[in-house]
Amino acid sequence: MGRKGIARRLLIPELNHDCEQVRIYLMQRGIDEDIIDECIHKQFVAESAGGHDALFFGFDEIGIARYAMCRSTTGDFKGDLKGSDKSFSFRLTSPGNTKLHVFESAIDLLSFATLQKMHGQDWHEADMLSLAGVYVPSGNRAKLPRRLIGTSISIRIQARL
Repeated sequence: MGRKGIARRLLIPELNHDCEQVRIYLMQRGIDEDIIDECIHKQFVAESAGGHDALFFGFDEIGIARYAMCRSTTGDFKGDLKGSDKSFSFRLTSPGNTKLHVFESAIDLLSFATLQKMHGQDWHEADMLSLAGVYVPSGNRAKLPRRLIGTSISIRIQARL
């Protein structure tokens, strides 16, 4: 929501029909091809037509895109699209899941899904949520993504030495 409770309008650029640059970029980052294809098919990941940037979408409860993060496939640029609402950040969910894995970024999330698959585990068995970067909105009042509201979360930290 924007000021005075008015929903923001997410400004989505024209999309490329084949997402080939994004597929290549994500595979170069080590993301599994099947995971990439599923995300593209479900329109969670797309490619901008002009700059061939990777777009990672987050949707509200009725399937409307409310958040999108843009990541350059050729440079260092990354940022949220104008009108993005971080409380609807990028996530992969399946009905009935009771586990939730939380990540700083969409790439971290996709990397974890890839590792799950590489180890013979079903990467659909737990919900995965990107926090869309670490941030504190103005007024120093942190907002949680909607997937976290009303849930009890236990955090386990594993350290490898």
